[in-house]
Amino acid sequence: MKFFRLLKTDLYRSIMHVEFVLSVLLFWLLCLTKEGYFDGVNNTSITVAELIVSYSREQMQNNFMLSWYSVFLYGMGSYVLMFAPVIAALPSIPGYCRERSGQYSRFLLPRCNVAMRCISMWLSALITGGLAVVLGEGLFGISCWALFPNITAEQALLYDVPVWRGLLTHLAGMFVFGMVSTLIPILLSGMSRNVYFVLCGAFASFYAYCTLITNISDYIFYAGEPERSFQIALLHPSSVVQTFVGNTTWVLAVWCAIALAILGILWVCASRRLDKGA
Repeated sequence: MKFFRLLKTDLYRSIMHVEFVLSVLLFWLLCLTKEGYFDGVNNTSITVAELIVSYSREQMQNNFMLSWYSVFLYGMGSYVLMFAPVIAALPSIPGYCRERSGQYSRFLLPRCNVAMRCISMWLSALITGGLAVVLGEGLFGISCWALFPNITAEQALLYDVPVWRGLLTHLAGMFVFGMVSTLIPILLSGMSRNVYFVLCGAFASFYAYCTLITNISDYIFYAGEPERSFQIALLHPSSVVQTFVGNTTWVLAVWCAIALAILGILWVCASRRLDKGA
């Protein structure tokens, strides 16, 4: 019961804070930079923001690919992927760093052990990171629904799954993506109290990892091994968005193992320090 009270307090502090609202709004704004449509005539990619500003309702009405459902599910977006670890970490990680810098943990740790504190911080950070991303994505979906033409019954038949199921699986995938994006900030927050180092380090590390996976996958593909290249590409953080669509549940198992390993590192770092993580 003590653990659940601690977890409830951590979640309340993260969600009922201005940084949580800021992270949701920032993610929504970044979603507007996603590619919403590819113009095959001019061979150019058009972002959602450009579609809203440049295309009239009549132009969108006559194009199946410009329905709100198609635009909403079109892709991830490079800026969304780049800044995801910073946005997902905003609700929880700065507060945890402030807690340690202000020595508040010294009053908290006598009431609970180090393992309980680490698990509560780890779990609350994952949950709030996932919530920030999925709420930002949901706000983007509402914007698409309001600004783009509705999908017709005939167009809905062209998709493999019903619209409602496609929306739910996409949002579930985005929630997991938010949790995955929070892993590096959680790890760095166990090593440093400096919130700027944690967020900037997470940004750089996440970007380097994504670039490395993409380059390895491309190299293997051009070496004539497309199947192996596809398996490597599934280790990219953005691939978790599709884990509820295809038969790639093993990807979730890999990220769960990584998350548990980070929790172990967090606990070891806190236990071996003289201040016990305070």
